[in-house]
Amino acid sequence: IQRIEHGPRAGEFLFSAETVHQIEEFYEDAKDLPYKPGALIGIYDDFAHSPGFIVPRSWVAALPSWANTVIFDEALWQWLGLVIVATTAILIVRQLLRWGRRWDDRRQSNRALIRLGLPLSVLASVGILYACRYLFFNALRLIGDLWLPVSFLLWTLIFAGIGWLVILIFNRMADAINEARQVRQGSIDGQLVRTVLRLMSLVILVFLILYAVDFFGIPLTPVVAGLGVGGLAIALAVRPTLENIIGGLTLFADKPVRIGDFCRFGDEYGTVEQIGLRSTRLRKFNDTLVSLPNSDFSQRELINYSRRRRWLYETTLGLRYETSPEQLRYVMAKLREMLLGHPKVSPDWLHVRFDGFGEYSLNIAIFAYIRTREWLNYRAIREDINLRIMDIIKEAGTGFAFPSQTAYFGRDSGLDSVRGADAEAKVQEWRSKGQLPFPDFDEKLREEKEDILDYPPQGSPGYEPRPGEPETQTEPHTTPETHTETKPKRPKGWLRRGRS
Repeated sequence: IQRIEHGPRAGEFLFSAETVHQIEEFYEDAKDLPYKPGALIGIYDDFAHSPGFIVPRSWVAALPSWANTVIFDEALWQWLGLVIVATTAILIVRQLLRWGRRWDDRRQSNRALIRLGLPLSVLASVGILYACRYLFFNALRLIGDLWLPVSFLLWTLIFAGIGWLVILIFNRMADAINEARQVRQGSIDGQLVRTVLRLMSLVILVFLILYAVDFFGIPLTPVVAGLGVGGLAIALAVRPTLENIIGGLTLFADKPVRIGDFCRFGDEYGTVEQIGLRSTRLRKFNDTLVSLPNSDFSQRELINYSRRRRWLYETTLGLRYETSPEQLRYVMAKLREMLLGHPKVSPDWLHVRFDGFGEYSLNIAIFAYIRTREWLNYRAIREDINLRIMDIIKEAGTGFAFPSQTAYFGRDSGLDSVRGADAEAKVQEWRSKGQLPFPDFDEKLREEKEDILDYPPQGSPGYEPRPGEPETQTEPHTTPETHTETKPKRPKGWLRRGRS
């Protein structure tokens, strides 16, 4: 017996730790010695195999003699009571959990505060486990070697049930907050609320585990010291997990994509189905589900097609070099007419221009916006425009160019000697007058040559004769097979108020 010097029980005399560790050896040495006169013989066996204060001793005394047979330090009636109580508790807990799940499943459309069937079932199950422990000790009086594993198992299940209850409560809180804010199901705002509450529940679970460790008598000081020694190894081991959590929080904060958005991530395409704490799930074109770590997904180039206000139609048409300038003008005029008249093409920034001379084609650039946000609808509209373009090219009597070489066989008519002589004479005249425009025009001549051409050319809408030039009467500009009547002008802002 030693005097306690420190701690809450300082000043008391208690058995030393060495004595407690050797108590079984002391009992083995003394159990066969004769009792002193007047001693209570067999008091321990009588206490260990008798019921607790809840069960009357007369009930056990009324049992058959075989019920008091000792098996592994416990009477047979105690073993039977253990089996009956444990079986009853398992059946009740199972039925409670089943009832709780059914309650929540039938009320999926109701508010989250009503879907409390499973949390209440878990809470009741924890109470039943604690009641079982109370019965085992105060009714069956399991105080032998069997009591330690039974008590440890029950406390472990109780702590696990409390942890499960914490997770369920925070999930219901997340649902209630999203319902109060009227957040769309599966949106990134709802995922953010759910993730934050999950982190809070994780913190509570960590404290619960530490409390359980201390409750079971495992000293925390060596555990904390071990974390200090192995902290570097643990940090390296959890680094990918921390990167994924930070990447997930970045996705929640920046919101480059939302649940249900169709996007391109790197060189792949897919629809976002879930943004979790560790990974993001996307459904690809081939209907496969891809799970990408948040650290990888957040660092990729993300192009969100679902947030487009409209789709861009941009292409270059290559026509054959045999196409005449008038055919080229006809094609561009009909293309502009077709795009302006198309109900799904926005007139904003619409242009069709002769882009230049390619290696084997005359290039026409088309730039237009399509009034749609859906990718499949855009492909259908683009298909319709492409088919109309083919009709216009065929109607103009020309065709699309393709890489080829054409050999022309015919009699060589030679060069035009008269025009060649006129050109040489003109250059000689420039040289004699000191007006040869190489490497550049003379300043006076440059001023005379500046701004002498017509643009738009004569015959085009908006043409204005130069000062001093006689004004010519021209027919209204129309394209073939079109009416001269002007179409009523759409009101300003028609695109924003109308179709999209």
